[in-house]
Amino acid sequence: MIEDNGEMKDGRFRQLGRDFRDRLSSMAVREASGGNRVKIYFDADMVYGSQLAAIREAQKRVLMEMYMFQSDTVGWMFAKALAERARDGLEVRLIYDAVGSSDADESVFDHMREAGVVVVKYRPLGFFRKGSGFIRRDHRKILVCDEKVGFVGGVNTGDFWSRTVSGDDAWRDTHMRVVGPAAEDLQLLIAEVWKVATGEQLAVSEGSRQSEGRVSMLVVGSRGWKSRRIMRDLFVSELDAAQHSVELTMPYFMPTRKIRKALIDAAQRGVHIELLVPRDSDMPVADMTRDGIYPKLQEAGIVIWEYLGPILHAKSVVIDGHVGIVGSSNFDFLSLAMNREVVVVLDDDETVLDLQLQFMDDILLSDKVTARWEESRSLLRRITSSFLAWVLKWLF
Repeated sequence: MIEDNGEMKDGRFRQLGRDFRDRLSSMAVREASGGNRVKIYFDADMVYGSQLAAIREAQKRVLMEMYMFQSDTVGWMFAKALAERARDGLEVRLIYDAVGSSDADESVFDHMREAGVVVVKYRPLGFFRKGSGFIRRDHRKILVCDEKVGFVGGVNTGDFWSRTVSGDDAWRDTHMRVVGPAAEDLQLLIAEVWKVATGEQLAVSEGSRQSEGRVSMLVVGSRGWKSRRIMRDLFVSELDAAQHSVELTMPYFMPTRKIRKALIDAAQRGVHIELLVPRDSDMPVADMTRDGIYPKLQEAGIVIWEYLGPILHAKSVVIDGHVGIVGSSNFDFLSLAMNREVVVVLDDDETVLDLQLQFMDDILLSDKVTARWEESRSLLRRITSSFLAWVLKWLF
């Protein structure tokens, strides 16, 4: 927490800032900032409403970086909103991932281009095409308006997340609205990927750091091949620092060797760890690989819950009931070692409590994984899980 004048008073978060300066300074966007206001969301329709309001209220610029931008009801709603602001004379830019948005009809992007939105596809697919390829994707979900209001988390732009459109099948996710210096940091990440994709350097503010609230935050992004392991290093650092408890929500749980070791080491030194994963996600290979890791986690005393509600897509971590991490990064080798990702580390009791309360709500829709968990799996799934876990162990 910080005082009203914006100075940090909590030693834990100040130490986090020192750790990043000492070990990860070249990878973090900037040093930890005070003076932010934060709103956490667990309902995508509320995220979309807040994002659309920010787009409507923007006066100069709207920047969007999106892994999955669909041409469905939600996608067209945003396409029309962005197009309208471009017609109003604002600078409006969208960069979307070629793989994540592969199902989208090009007409949705053409509509925005015709209105003056600058639309860029990140790493288009194609044989022998420079910058192409299925790996090293831009998995971020960021929106920044006027360098002051930012959104970041797991929610993409599409009907899957909307309860209004998809009803009870809407995906469960976590997203965040940030007002203050951290929004500038998110904009710097967009500017970097824009330059990589287009060669154009966007004009951005790097020194204003205007205070808007009382929350301390650190924005961390994997920003290209040289910093591809920043997400792994961040999570290992926080797990190593944990003293009492960890609540971890993760949809695609295929942790690399160092993450697995950090989790098990923390549990063995007495840290109470609870892990929430979906029993069945939208990626069966992730589910089967995760199953094969259960025995080692349970031996260490880690409590595992399997979510039985709609698709769980949220990515969040709470350390010692004090520090929260929310963003786009999964615990799989793609997020931890290849993709462009972003997370926000924050020190705010109110937001962390919201994350903990949501964790408890999710557990009400979950089953605890017991010693007899294998009885609910088919023989084929158990054999496949063991093989995939062995591959993960030796390759990652």
